Amino acid sequence: MLLIKRVFNNNSALVELGNNREAVVVGNGIAFKKTEGKEIDTSKVENIFYLENSATKRTIFSLLKNTPVDIAVTTMHVVDHAHRKYHYELFDYFYLSLSEHILGVYRRILDNTYQASQIPDIKDEYPLENKIAQESVKIIERDLKINLPVSERKNIMLHLINAKIPEKKQFNQPKNMINIEEMLHIVQVILDQHNIYRLASNNDEYERFMIHLQYLFRRLEQGEKFRSSDITKKVKDELISEYPESFAVVKEIDEQLKQDFQWKISDEEKLYLIVHIQRIYEKSSKY
Repeated sequence: MLLIKRVFNNNSALVELGNNREAVVVGNGIAFKKTEGKEIDTSKVENIFYLENSATKRTIFSLLKNTPVDIAVTTMHVVDHAHRKYHYELFDYFYLSLSEHILGVYRRILDNTYQASQIPDIKDEYPLENKIAQESVKIIERDLKINLPVSERKNIMLHLINAKIPEKKQFNQPKNMINIEEMLHIVQVILDQHNIYRLASNNDEYERFMIHLQYLFRRLEQGEKFRSSDITKKVKDELISEYPESFAVVKEIDEQLKQDFQWKISDEEKLYLIVHIQRIYEKSSKY
């Protein structure tokens, strides 16, 4: 028996599975005229997304709180498909980054303002991510009943590559373990120096940036090596030209990490940091 803990909309709800386990269930009309404590008709369950840990639960709740439910559910379908079919593990922030991207694309398509990405194709370097991205495009088109431009496969590939959890390997641990909280503090000091503060107007963007940094630092701490290709360098050059203030912040963060921890951020990762900081700038009332 599945009991409702929270209704998101007519087609999705949070349910109690027993033993303190929870899941998000999706199905046509599954929560229509339902309230907390009512039983779900299991015959209507089309998809079930298990909330395996508190971090994933917080991310999913943030996703459903700040994102249209159809976009949120589509994003969960993409993540679930990658996990089930390919055992492709993604950091939780992928839910937020991909949902933002899908929502932006969806709106631009409806407004007829979409412009195709000029990012070169890297499918030969990342065949698995290319295949998952192709199937993700089909999921998004099915769920949202839209036709995505061809270039969206490349964009989704980049999101997958950036958010992939590295395979577990044995690494030589440094003598002094890195304190991620200390590293976040260093970044926040740099942000303050550039007059970038957490405000009511940019709180969501600032929080997403902090989440992104936490996962980046964990990946670096595990010893993951990032590849920087000529492709990403070209794209980075374009972003530098368009967003010089944001690049200046990223450059300073990179230099501080190299100085204090001997860590170098790849060109590919710098792209995402520039975009995150630019979003904070754009949402700030002082920008």
